[in-house]
Amino acid sequence: MSLIDLIKPQLNQELISEAAIQLGESESNVSKALGSLFPAVLGVFAQHSKQDDVINALLEASSLDFSENLLEKAGNSPEIENIISKILGEKSEHILSHVSEYANINKSSAENLLKVATAATLQGIKKCAHENGLDDQGILSKLAENRYLIPALLPAGMSLEQLGLENLLEKNTETLVETSAPITHKTKEEVKILHQENSEKSSFWRWLLPLLVLGIVAWFLWNQLAQKEVLKTKTATENVTIIPEPIPADSLSDAQKKIDFKGNSLQVVSDGLEDRMITFLKAENYKNAKDDDALKSTWYEFDQVNFASGKSDQLTSGKEQIANLIKILKAYPEVKIKIGAYTDKSGTETENLALSQARADFIKNELTKAGLEKQIVNAEGYGSKFATLPATATDEERGIDRKIALRFAK
Repeated sequence: MSLIDLIKPQLNQELISEAAIQLGESESNVSKALGSLFPAVLGVFAQHSKQDDVINALLEASSLDFSENLLEKAGNSPEIENIISKILGEKSEHILSHVSEYANINKSSAENLLKVATAATLQGIKKCAHENGLDDQGILSKLAENRYLIPALLPAGMSLEQLGLENLLEKNTETLVETSAPITHKTKEEVKILHQENSEKSSFWRWLLPLLVLGIVAWFLWNQLAQKEVLKTKTATENVTIIPEPIPADSLSDAQKKIDFKGNSLQVVSDGLEDRMITFLKAENYKNAKDDDALKSTWYEFDQVNFASGKSDQLTSGKEQIANLIKILKAYPEVKIKIGAYTDKSGTETENLALSQARADFIKNELTKAGLEKQIVNAEGYGSKFATLPATATDEERGIDRKIALRFAK
């Protein structure tokens, strides 16, 4: 499992409900706060310039176990307070100020939830290191890899800048410092030896250089032939997104779970779209939501639906997930949803808006065919409006901005 997949399940609905009762806040506001604090803490760990501090924080928390009673243990842990002080430093005040305002909770509540998010993050990092046999450098590398995924974790209305993470996605650069070696005077004998060595090197290169030239020419000719073959393949697959072969179902057993609801049963990915939706509905959070404002900050991303590149009517995967969604909505006919589609920043905004709207309409049409049109409030394409990465980022990195999602609505 990925690092994020090891952290998020700890901040589940049960913990949110318990925290809401203890802190005297609403569940939706606690959910919004944790949804902001978790990526904020992970982001600070991922971008921290003093790498030793990250490792020391893990060592300091190595004797702590937050796998049970996370809320209670995190709140009463001086080690967590110390780690927040060392790693987040002045950022913690900035983060708490924005999160308490965004989630409409007291600052003291935000401080308690920051401890919970920090403890969950440390627990996830430790578990990831243990499962993958990572050393200190491996942990730091894993954190660096995950920084590109953090923008996609942020709830609607929260940005990297508000959390003080505006530099999170910038590549680290190292400044080379030139040092002047002390000048020493060589004896005549040393000069003679040095001259002899240089003469031998010169003779060596006189016969090696022609061989290198021949090797380069041979490589160039071979490369030209190889490029012709690549060009043929590229022409045939130019506009196709390559999707990895699906993993056999039996190998997903650890990542899947059986979930029952209203006389139905589904085999779903743990913490995937279906799992999160059903958990939310079974807890009657939809029923208890006063209005649409209480629901609009929580989006559920289709984690198995993929469209062919540049297409809005050709799925490369995800038909089963759409079928699961239909089953869920039919079991809860009182529930309404809104569909959203997003693109990255490559291409013109006119093209991006049109493509995202067409993809949102595709999902809507699939649900409408199943007789669920009355449960769909809207289907909207946002283009690259909420994209977090620049068009200059790699295609793989920009993948986090290309998504289809939905939220509950009133």
